[in-house]
Amino acid sequence: MIKYNDLDQDGTNNEINTSPGDPVSGNALTGWQFTVYDDTGAVVAQNTTSVENPGANGDLGIRAGLPGLDSGQEYTICETQQAGWINTDPGTIDPGFGQPCETITLTSSTTVTRYFGNYQENIAPTADAGPDQTLSDGDDSGSELVVLDGSGSSDTDGTIADSDYVWTVGPTEIAVGENPSFSFAVGTTDVTLTVTDDDGATDTDTVQITVEPPDTYELRMIKYNDLDQDGTNNEINTGPGDPTSGNALTGWQFTVYDDTGALVAQNTTSVENPGANGDLGIRAGLPGLISGQEYTICETQQVGWINTDPATVDPAFGQPCETVTLTSSTNATRYFGNKLVDDPPVAVCPMDQSVVDADNDGSELVDLLDNGSSDDNGIVGYRWLNGLGIQIATGEIASFSFAVGTTVVTLEVRDAADQTDSCEFEVTVTEPDLFTVGGTVTWLQGSGLRIRNNGGDELTVDENGSFSFPTPLLDGSGYNVTIASQPTGPVQTCGVVNPSGMIGGADVDDIAIACATDLAIRKSDGSATVNAGGPVTWVIEVSNNGPLPVQGALVRDLLPPAREPFASWVCVASPGAACTPSGAGSIMEFVDLEVGSSVVFALTVEIPDDFGGVLVNEASVMPPPEMDDLNPANNVAQDQSLAVLFADGFEAPLELLLRALRMNEQN
Repeated sequence: MIKYNDLDQDGTNNEINTSPGDPVSGNALTGWQFTVYDDTGAVVAQNTTSVENPGANGDLGIRAGLPGLDSGQEYTICETQQAGWINTDPGTIDPGFGQPCETITLTSSTTVTRYFGNYQENIAPTADAGPDQTLSDGDDSGSELVVLDGSGSSDTDGTIADSDYVWTVGPTEIAVGENPSFSFAVGTTDVTLTVTDDDGATDTDTVQITVEPPDTYELRMIKYNDLDQDGTNNEINTGPGDPTSGNALTGWQFTVYDDTGALVAQNTTSVENPGANGDLGIRAGLPGLISGQEYTICETQQVGWINTDPATVDPAFGQPCETVTLTSSTNATRYFGNKLVDDPPVAVCPMDQSVVDADNDGSELVDLLDNGSSDDNGIVGYRWLNGLGIQIATGEIASFSFAVGTTVVTLEVRDAADQTDSCEFEVTVTEPDLFTVGGTVTWLQGSGLRIRNNGGDELTVDENGSFSFPTPLLDGSGYNVTIASQPTGPVQTCGVVNPSGMIGGADVDDIAIACATDLAIRKSDGSATVNAGGPVTWVIEVSNNGPLPVQGALVRDLLPPAREPFASWVCVASPGAACTPSGAGSIMEFVDLEVGSSVVFALTVEIPDDFGGVLVNEASVMPPPEMDDLNPANNVAQDQSLAVLFADGFEAPLELLLRALRMNEQN
């Protein structure tokens, strides 16, 4: 017994291979039980199809053998039906056995082969619309193309043609096929898949398609002044707390194009976010760009600028451009750099300079001042070179000590592009005018006099006359002449008149070295007569007419010894002078007198009652022993007064007074 799968349900065994050399078709069924009944209805044999003889031709080895049947005997062979299968061969149910059966009578052949055919009842297909899908509207068009996936659908006992996959939204068919594509609008859409197998059975499944609005991004464009022209953005500050550098440029327009060349965004750099770190707030914000989308960002070039980052012009747009694909970051920052069109600098030197070696040290410090050198992008370096090409200073304002003579100086200026220019000028340092310091020496009687200027320049003077210090001085210099040592042979005290001052563009010749001064004395009692027996007061004035101050001048007014007990004096000194304030008896006092100062003594003496005739008193002043007096004649002063005697109440006759005066004059 061979059981075949009657695929075409025609009740014939054209599904199996029985010829020599045929392969196994796969349509011979195993596991089917066959029972043989004799004509009395008794079971005489029973077996189940299996691979009973693997070597038989084609499918003949897949069978149920039922041996031991008798020739000429009538038998009924019945199969045991299986759920889900319908018999086609023999195609009817034997009412006696309740199974598909066939009655046969065996003949002389030792082996008889019979075929029973069945086909499997149709199983409805299984629809699988795939997992729910969530997508982003990648191009922000309002919809997104979605590939529907019905590949999980199946039919266990048949096939599903590609045209039998039908996709619908509500009552509307939107696509046909196992994996069709359809553009779904932003939002959520329920899609139903209906599959139909080759027997017309159907099944459905629903999938949910969600299209979300795209993630949008802001592209931030920062334009920087590429001062060093290296194509990198090291000119701007981006760190937290950084100040603005001043190198982020405003007023530059940026345009964004999508991959089709359509303009999608445009903005101009400005102070968009003053609170951002450093220069990051000076930018052009370009929002609404889509993740994963390729964009081309182009700047609009400006006259007078050359692009350095990027350094080339995109031929499609005619501007410097950069192509970017945004990722998951919500913000992307790009930097474009430009430099100004850079002409070479122009050096402008100062005028030739001529200065005087003011301190006569062989050189003079000269200021070096740029005289308006310029560059369209600014000068970044100044170098000052001497005639040998050696750098002597740097900076727009500098200074250098030039030696006496003329030096050719070169000013070299450099711009940010390392372009240079230079010019030349002359600096002349001349020797200064020098002036002598001197004067005249008077009343010098010996040797050993040394004078000194400004504490250092010394001169020995041995004779009266003019003198001049050996070291000349610069105009405007100060001088101060002092006595370094006094004369010793003989000892004298010399002094300096007009000792100090400033050089005023001429030699100094009015300093006086004097080794004498003029002391003077005068006295008077203020009356031509005095009364015998009464007091008399002489006023004695001692003065210094110069040119030297005097310390220790001796003032004398000697009285007769008998009158010493009856005499007293007081002294008053003017500013610059000094004396003992008071004393008794004769005057023998040392006084100090600056030039132009004086002391005044008032000497009071009691005149004897019996004194008659002319009262004479003499006072003198003498300089210290080492100092001479220019005018000794005024060193002594005398006062004469007529002493008047009174007797019996009568005044002396006039003729007596006159005779006394004549006697005094003769004496």
